[in-house]
Amino acid sequence: MDTLKQLFPVLFLSAFCLISFNACTMKPKGKTSFKFEPYKRATYNKNTQLTMKLATLGPINERVGLIIAPDNYKNAKFHNSGYIQESFEIILSAMDDKFDYVYSTSSTNADFAINKKTIGRCISSCNKNTLLVVFLAGQIVKTKEKYYLLNYDSEPEDIPKTSLNIKEILETLSDSGCGRILVFADLYPKDKNPGELIKYITKLPSFGKKYDLSREMRLLVTNFSAKGKPYRFYVGFQGADIFSWYLALGLRGQADKIISGGNNDGKTSIIELIQYMREEMANSLVYKQKPSSSGKFLPNTVVVK
Repeated sequence: MDTLKQLFPVLFLSAFCLISFNACTMKPKGKTSFKFEPYKRATYNKNTQLTMKLATLGPINERVGLIIAPDNYKNAKFHNSGYIQESFEIILSAMDDKFDYVYSTSSTNADFAINKKTIGRCISSCNKNTLLVVFLAGQIVKTKEKYYLLNYDSEPEDIPKTSLNIKEILETLSDSGCGRILVFADLYPKDKNPGELIKYITKLPSFGKKYDLSREMRLLVTNFSAKGKPYRFYVGFQGADIFSWYLALGLRGQADKIISGGNNDGKTSIIELIQYMREEMANSLVYKQKPSSSGKFLPNTVVVK
């Protein structure tokens, strides 16, 4: 009996280890996978979008972000910049915190098909009273008097079929049923001459239409003016360029602060955001950089709150 008492702890420990071992090595019944929750939003066809486009504009009922900012290229002839990816990350972070929905493609693997699909999904889900804030960033190549945004799978010998046509992107936005579209374009042409690019996109019909009761006109804000100097500046510990850096801070509410020229009412209007970006960019640089704006928006339209 004494012997059994002495052996009991050993037998108990052995049994415990055997059970634990079997439990740890047991194969799971089914593979567990995790997926992002899909956007549970309506999808509007072209006819519905046309009807919305002609309807009278109402109050903003949702704020949506769209980010297309490729910065990684399969072809060795195109080189990563690094700052575009950093810009993508800080803008995505700011929009995620403030907007109802954000559509984006990875900055490091944004191929042509995925970018077009993302733009299409976003546009088809926007209703008449959506405020859509678009951030386009990346390297631009000019081919046959047209400008293209490079994608991950862009091919130097076939740019038109493998890259996003800037004019077509902006026309797609303008033709949608979305009543308010605000575009921030942080673009760099490979010929280092941003002035010609800015002249080209600011003259597009998308931003030349007059404001009426059916829409709050599309507005474009670019990183350079038509006379802008082709310099790139980096601020902050993340290495993002100065245009996207101050855009991100503005979206986070800094533009509403009295110290930044705002009224500190807890809402960031479009006029506060653009004024903040212009002043900060001009004051921070030795070479004054003045972003350009084209289009019509009511100055008191609230971008974030």
